[in-house]
Amino acid sequence: MINSKGKLLKRLNSGTELELLEEKGLFAKVRTKDGTEGWTKAGFLITRKPARAQLLEMQQQNLVLTSKLGQSETALTQAKNHQLANIKNKRMPNCKVN
Repeated sequence: MINSKGKLLKRLNSGTELELLEEKGLFAKVRTKDGTEGWTKAGFLITRKPARAQLLEMQQQNLVLTSKLGQSETALTQAKNHQLANIKNKRMPNCKVN
């Protein structure tokens, strides 16, 4: 990020959130979260989340869904075992299943 005279104010990492203040030709005036204002090439700006941030979110979602799947599979196995035990009890009413 540079000032209006072209002096470097701050290096911005990919994915840094910026507030767009103004656009002039190929450049955009922006403000960082800490209040620093300056200019950068407008072509560097994107409105959607960077790929790295999207990847991290999707990995977290995958962990949650994998956990839920494991819980569902466990519940299904328990229900099947319970159903099998009920069937065995009906065939052999004098026997108990542990």
